[in-house]
Amino acid sequence: MRLLFFLSLAVMIGGFLYKNPDVLGRVIPTQLFTQEQKVTQQTVPVNMYALTTCGVCKLIAQEMKQSGIKFSEYYVDIDPAHKSELDQYVARAGMHGGVGMPVLVIGNQIFSGNTPISTIIAAVQAQPSHSSNTRKPS
Repeated sequence: MRLLFFLSLAVMIGGFLYKNPDVLGRVIPTQLFTQEQKVTQQTVPVNMYALTTCGVCKLIAQEMKQSGIKFSEYYVDIDPAHKSELDQYVARAGMHGGVGMPVLVIGNQIFSGNTPISTIIAAVQAQPSHSSNTRKPS
């Protein structure tokens, strides 16, 4: 009897949340941006280190393309040279342990994981032109 009650309650709550997704603070896709965000000026290279199996990586790549950000994409699970390069960036940044994918290197800043597109755009536009810190690790 209790099991039936809890199952009924779960179905009712699930149905309510499906019809009212903003109750939990979830963003409805049509409300992501009040206006489309575009990069107005890009003065630094953007490198994205990703995995071929990473859904978040694909999403961020799509958002950067839609925002007009020019970037290079490297798949570290199939390219050992770029995996080594990523390891050097991460070590130089003092990021110990695991890092979330993708890893974005924007000028002299490193972002890891599901970084909001607004943060990426701000970093791209805030970087000085071709800083000496944008060199690849040696």
